[in-house]
Amino acid sequence: MSKQVQYIQLLEEQIEELNDESFDLDAWKGATASIMQRIFGSGDEKVRLIKNIRVEFGSWSLRDARGNSDPVASAKKQGRSILQSAIRELRVFAADEPDSGETSSFPQGWESLLNADQRQVLRDAMQKEGAAKKEALCQVFSDYDTDLLAQLLAEVL
Repeated sequence: MSKQVQYIQLLEEQIEELNDESFDLDAWKGATASIMQRIFGSGDEKVRLIKNIRVEFGSWSLRDARGNSDPVASAKKQGRSILQSAIRELRVFAADEPDSGETSSFPQGWESLLNADQRQVLRDAMQKEGAAKKEALCQVFSDYDTDLLAQLLAEVL
């Protein structure tokens, strides 16, 4: 199963969680933001949007076109919309992942440790030649925290 399909399934599961009777917005936002950071990178706008979903009791801005003012339903609707947009983006613009016939340019296990931003920056550095490649890779790795570096190294050894 491709990473793209797995990502879409994860996001669809988050949409399903919006229907749980014991729904906890803060827990859902944390889990969803974590998943989306892994897929799209921490700087992605969708991650910020998920983190900024709030239940605002008494706000007139939450009323929908029918005049309903259930703030939790409004927060769920906003979350659902963001996730549906993310799924559409994955289906249309998933050029980040190799096709099923291609092999990854990273050592086995690295794909799951790096987010989309990190994979792209590393891929760009690997495209360089000679001393420029070595310098670019050193710069990329110097930006990683020590835990991530240890995990990457463990995958190679």
